[in-house]
Amino acid sequence: MPFEKKSREEFFRKAKKKVRQAISSRDNLLIQSVGAVDELNKASNLLFERLTEWYGMHFPEFKTPDNAKYVEGVLVIDREKPDVAELEKIFGQQAGSIAGRARASVGSKFSDEDFAKVRALASQIKQLWKLRDEIEAYEAKTANEICRTFHILQARSLRQSLWRQAGGLQRLATFPASTVQVLGAGKSAF
Repeated sequence: MPFEKKSREEFFRKAKKKVRQAISSRDNLLIQSVGAVDELNKASNLLFERLTEWYGMHFPEFKTPDNAKYVEGVLVIDREKPDVAELEKIFGQQAGSIAGRARASVGSKFSDEDFAKVRALASQIKQLWKLRDEIEAYEAKTANEICRTFHILQARSLRQSLWRQAGGLQRLATFPASTVQVLGAGKSAF
């Protein structure tokens, strides 16, 4: 009986050590940062779609291919009295056209409370983008520390996908080339 107790304690001690090593790996930090960036992108894209639908009720003629400029526009455009100088800072030569469309818009009139909520959403989207950019910089720094060569050679999206699907650099390093190729191909292979 004492032998069983001793071997059981030894087993648990070794298991705890392996778990501690596995979760304290820098690879795991990298995988978590990659996942956070992906989720921030998904969340901000959904919220941006909501913002365009919501603000589109007020100013449906306002369109721009640059999402960041759209958010800035939501934060500064006043349909009643558009500030062309402020719009020029964001949109350049298009400011006059945007101001004209704002004045002639067929959109519904928003109350101060309506504007406050729409602009709060726009501000939050900006904050999500800022956080995403900060985590991407952290991810790039961590990736450079862990495996400089892999970080330099691969496109960011492919590198992220390979790390996440493989479960870390350690596991990825043990895969045969054919497995890495299949991981890189992702859904397109099937």
